[in-house]
Formats: sequence, structure tokens, C-alpha cells
Amino acid sequence: MTHFPKLATSAVAALALIASAGAAFAATSVTTAEPGAGMAINDFKSQLAVFNPSEVTDLVGAKAITVIKFDTAWNGQYDGSDKVTPDTVKALNLLTTDAPQIAQLRDAITANSAAAKILAANNIPVNNLVDIVSDGAGNVQLYVS
Repeated sequence: MTHFPKLATSAVAALALIASAGAAFAATSVTTAEPGAGMAINDFKSQLAVFNPSEVTDLVGAKAITVIKFDTAWNGQYDGSDKVTPDTVKALNLLTTDAPQIAQLRDAITANSAAAKILAANNIPVNNLVDIVSDGAGNVQLYVS
């Protein structure tokens, strides 16, 4: 019987170590990008023009998420003034041009409870999501309006 307390103590310590390691692996970092951090507008246009369902699963499995504010992604500020860059104007026009693809993405997020929870946990309404861009290696960018 003297071995049982040692065994129990070892088992509890091992379980605690496994649990803490699991939590560390599950952690996803979420940051907000600086203004002007949007990808090249022509690349974004190509990205936005096609709904890719794997973007939703990439979000769920992301290791790092960067939130990019749509209204400042290409020029650092959008306040309706003359400081709006041509790239910002192009991006804003894409909201209308690619509205069907944006709607498909939002519907897919709503249908995927894990993806919807990620947005909710970071105070991002589904209807503010414009696009998800993934590098395929666990890094995801969320363009939000």
C-alpha cells in the first residue's frame, strides 16, 4: 500500500502536465493589424472574388489570427475625406461587386459553430466579416468591416 500514494501523486502530476500542454497547443493568438496592413489590392480582389469553403476550416484550425480593419487596410484611415487612396476606393467597390461571395462566406461561418464561436469570442459580428485569407500554415487574416 505504500506504493499507491506515490503512484497516485505521479498520475495526478502527469495528468496536470498533459492538461496544461493541451491548453497551450489549443491557444490561438488574435491580434489587430496596424492600419495599412492589407494585402496588395489586386491580390485581395482575386482572393475575394471566389468563395473558398476551406477558409472556414482554416479559421477553426488557426494558430494565429490577424484582424484587419477593412476601412483602414489600404491607407491607414478612411474618414470620407480626400485622404482616401485609390486602393481603398477599389476595395470599397469590391464590397458591392463581390457581395455574393461575402454572403456565402458569412453563411458558411454561421453554419460552422466552431468558426462562429471564434468570431463571437473576439467580438466580431458575422455580418462584419468580409473575407478570410489563410496561408495554409495556421496563419489566418480576417478582413472585417
